[in-house]
Amino acid sequence: MLLVDGFNLLWAGTFGFPAPIFSRDKTRELTGLFAFFALLRATVRDDLDVAQPEVLVVFDGEHGTADRVAADQEYKANREATPEALKPLQFLTPVKDGLDAYGIRWVEVGDAEADDVIATLATRAAASRPVLIMSRDMDFYQLLDDRVRILNRSRKSSQRIITAEEVLARYGVTPPVAGLPRPDRRQVRQHPRRPRRRPEGRRRPPMRRHTAA
Repeated sequence: MLLVDGFNLLWAGTFGFPAPIFSRDKTRELTGLFAFFALLRATVRDDLDVAQPEVLVVFDGEHGTADRVAADQEYKANREATPEALKPLQFLTPVKDGLDAYGIRWVEVGDAEADDVIATLATRAAASRPVLIMSRDMDFYQLLDDRVRILNRSRKSSQRIITAEEVLARYGVTPPVAGLPRPDRRQVRQHPRRPRRRPEGRRRPPMRRHTAA
């Protein structure tokens, strides 16, 4: 089963596509709409190992953040609300229409965020079949186990699929439901920083001592 984080894919397509896409008469920008379906099609073609996959796209509900904002006024308060930042929303209705035309199911729960819905669906579906979550959101890492994996298309083709074992090896932590053993600190792979190289001919300036007057 492929669960698609709809808004995550729409934002990634709108702002991360290599080149803008316009209508034939050049009067309308269609980047987000085109990229959404191009990325989804490529995923179904390249990253799924079943002929007729079960695909479900999940969108944030219109009032999905209401309860959390009521509890915490700072919740997502740092996100911009400028016309440019909200540009992907213009493609939302055409995307839903396109999904209907292709016969791809989508869901939007009015008072819930997509990640909550995806977490519920993934947990239930994993009891009977493997689940792949398509998103760049690292919050989904907590769902990883032997039947739930994450797909991040911004990574290299050989590294797109993220597993609980990778999270353990890379970060030294175990996803809460993964059931993996606690990591041995001596076996956790470290990523040392590369030393900064100074340009040839430049020396570190001498340290100066500052004394009080």
